[in-house]
Order: sequence, then structure tokens, then C-alpha cells
Amino acid sequence: MKIKYLLLGIALPLFFSCSSDMLDQEPSTSISDDAIMTNVAAAKTALMGAYAQLGDYRYHTLALITSDVMAQDLTITSGAYGFSTYNWIVFSYQYAQTPIDNPWWTGYCAYIWRYAYKSIDQANTIIASAETLQPEGSEKEDMIAQAYGLRGYNFLVLTQLYARAYADQPDSKGILLRLKPGSSDEAQNVPRTSVKEAYQ
Repeated sequence: MKIKYLLLGIALPLFFSCSSDMLDQEPSTSISDDAIMTNVAAAKTALMGAYAQLGDYRYHTLALITSDVMAQDLTITSGAYGFSTYNWIVFSYQYAQTPIDNPWWTGYCAYIWRYAYKSIDQANTIIASAETLQPEGSEKEDMIAQAYGLRGYNFLVLTQLYARAYADQPDSKGILLRLKPGSSDEAQNVPRTSVKEAYQ
């Protein structure tokens, strides 16, 4: 029993003597946006990352299933492995998209929103670095065009899922049009636009 208290007495001063500077170090595996966004070949990794976010089943697949089920374009049939397909997509059908921890599969909103804006941020990084990317040429122009296309497509999906229909209420609240990359206040604190502005 005394050994426990002795070890605790030794450990507590050591624990509290650590400086916070040690905790804020750059990981050895990370590369800053400034470093990677100078070369077209290196910047392709950001473009592939944007495509990867879009292709993740927690984003695009759930977004399409949600759209199809809610529009009654998807036939709800019996599923496999003893589970009914209806039970899996009933949350989409009821549009129960609020983030819920238990059961985990009922909170689609957090997945779709997070993956879409990750893809948008990576596309924004490429677009913002258009001036510094080298070498000049068709490969660079193609990559920047793809970044604009990806960003626009992500905005379209978000607008269709989280805003009113354009024909119904074009001046109602739309989505957050993040056009700047990174985590700065200018990039993060973006006001919600109208549906009309989002489509423009």
C-alpha cells in the first residue's frame, strides 16, 4: 500500500512538470499546404483526396440513397443476412438526419456534411494555389478545372439535401458557401447564403 503512495508521489510532480510546448509539435508525417501547393504533381494528392471524400460511402452513397428514398425512386425490398433493407434506410425515408450516437447508423447528417466540406476544402486549396503551381500547362489547367467542378458538385449535393427547392423558395436559407481554404476565421465563419445565391 505504501508503495502505491510512494509511486504516486513521484509520478505527480513529473506529470505536472511537462510543458505544453511539447504537445504542440508538427507531426513528422505532415506537410503544410504551402509546401505541397507549389508543384502540380504534388498538388494532385489534394485533388485525389477531394475525390476520395466524395467517393466515401458515408457521403455520396448515403446522400444518393437519401435522395432516392425520399423521392420514392428506390424500391424498398427485403434485405440480406436476415436484415430488412427497409430497416437500414428507414432513417433516410423519415429524414432522421440529426447526429445521434446510439444507434450510430441513424445520424447520417454528420457524415454527409463533414465529408462534403472536407472535399470542398481540398478543392479550395487547389484553387487558391493556382498562381503558385508549377509547371504551367494543360495538366495544371485540367487540375484546377476539376477542383472547380468538384467544389460545385459538392455545393449542389449539399443544397439539394439541406435547403429548400429553388422553385419553391429561392430566397430561403441555403448552405455555407466556403470559398476559402483552411481553418482561418474567414474560411470558417461563413454566413449561410440563400438558395438562389448557392445556385448562382
